[in-house]
Amino acid sequence: MHFYMTTVVALNHDSAEAIFTTRAYGSIGVIAMYALGGEAMKSMNRDTLSFLFKYPISKLNAAEANQVEMLITTLLIRKPILKASDIFKVETRLFASITGTVVTYVLVALQFHAKLSKH
Repeated sequence: MHFYMTTVVALNHDSAEAIFTTRAYGSIGVIAMYALGGEAMKSMNRDTLSFLFKYPISKLNAAEANQVEMLITTLLIRKPILKASDIFKVETRLFASITGTVVTYVLVALQFHAKLSKH
């Protein structure tokens, strides 16, 4: 919806290229921020597991040792990931495809703008 509104507004102004470019870079920046957040979450999971595996469980009482083992099992089975409504995972691999899509639509919109501004 936002892209359509930007397109309609931009087609009525002389600075359409600047608006499209700003919108494209802004979209790519937001996507990159979320993708890097997903990667940071994966890294944090690996670091936590590494720490828990190295921690000497023999120094803990039985209840604490069980909790540590349960946390390790939980982190191994259900790794924390950033998802969008359980439809897809947000990670850096997604960044390339979305960037390509945004750039494609911006180029198409600019071509329409160039054609309409000639008339």
